[in-house]
Amino acid sequence: MGISRQQALDCFRSDDLIGIGMEADAIRRSLHPEDVVSYRCVQQVDLGNAQPAVFTHPTIQSANLRLNCATADRLDDVANLCSEMRARFASSWIEVGLQLDAARDVRTISLIPSWADSGANSVFVDPRQEHGSYVETTTAALEIHRTAHALGMRTTVAIPFGCGESLTERLDYLEAVCRLQDETLGFTSFVPLGLDAPGGRELDGVTAVERLKMLAVTRMVLHNIGHMQSAQVGSGLKVLQTGFRFGANDTEIRLPQPSVTEQDLRRVIRDAGFRPIERDGDYSTMFLN
Repeated sequence: MGISRQQALDCFRSDDLIGIGMEADAIRRSLHPEDVVSYRCVQQVDLGNAQPAVFTHPTIQSANLRLNCATADRLDDVANLCSEMRARFASSWIEVGLQLDAARDVRTISLIPSWADSGANSVFVDPRQEHGSYVETTTAALEIHRTAHALGMRTTVAIPFGCGESLTERLDYLEAVCRLQDETLGFTSFVPLGLDAPGGRELDGVTAVERLKMLAVTRMVLHNIGHMQSAQVGSGLKVLQTGFRFGANDTEIRLPQPSVTEQDLRRVIRDAGFRPIERDGDYSTMFLN
């Protein structure tokens, strides 16, 4: 059972960061006592630049793909690309996910069936506050998840924070996620997503303390979601690494990056006291490498 709304508010307002982290870490240990941190390296592809040469990239051949599709009228392109990947890599580990922007195009909800049978098997919805209120965009995101779950798809859910929302708005969203998980059991994991500062000024952005506190509170509230991700901040891995002691048992990074490799990620997982294991998108297969 997760903590109550009042307990969550008390944690948000508390100065005892270490104590909050220890409580969240205890929940992680109860759910994942094997001291393993799973990870996934994602090659992100923009449909507008998805030329045939992209399929020769070694990460693509491992099929860690996330497609950006900001508007509903590109879903036919998604379906065609998914089918092509299935045909080219029939004997390989193939996994395709679709990243949707609920804030920009809610119409996508009704069009998910057009590509759901084309090889795509996971959905990440990015509920940024760019084209509506925090409540409107997060509500739209959950409706996309609900539709995907009804189609038999598993999804990763995220909460954006640091865009001017109140603590009560954050908790409203977390509680809505918890209720939907009770209803559908369709969420594989959750990502507390601290937003970058406008204009790139690091001092204006979400602090490391805020990121860790949000991660810990989220782990304590969402008792019914098995996996909690520690998100990468910029190009560094230190906050991500600390997150493994604040309730997270999993992470994703986007490759290639100029300053981070898969070996770097595995090292920081080991240095945090865990065994790194690569996984697929829906956590059904772990790859010992």
